[in-house]
Amino acid sequence: MKAKLKVDSLAIGNDDSQLYYVYSSLDSNVQAMVLPFVRKAERTDTWDVARLIQHLERIFDDPNKAKKAGQRLRDLEQRQSSLPKHLARFERTLYEANADS
Repeated sequence: MKAKLKVDSLAIGNDDSQLYYVYSSLDSNVQAMVLPFVRKAERTDTWDVARLIQHLERIFDDPNKAKKAGQRLRDLEQRQSSLPKHLARFERTLYEANADS
């Protein structure tokens, strides 16, 4: 969604249009979860799509993601997979563990 807004923000429109765009692209269950955020934006006329995305990240992001990825790195084995497939999995897990820098 961040990439879509970065590329198409001018076509989507102003801040309130962008916020409604993000909201309308969500599943109805997720819309229900962020509806108070949208209602507050309407009430206060504060259209901050970046805050909505941060709100969604807080709801759905796993705070232990890096720790779990680190564990997966320790357990990762090539076994029967091809080397390119194994390297892709290794690099993705390395990135998720924040160990790629």
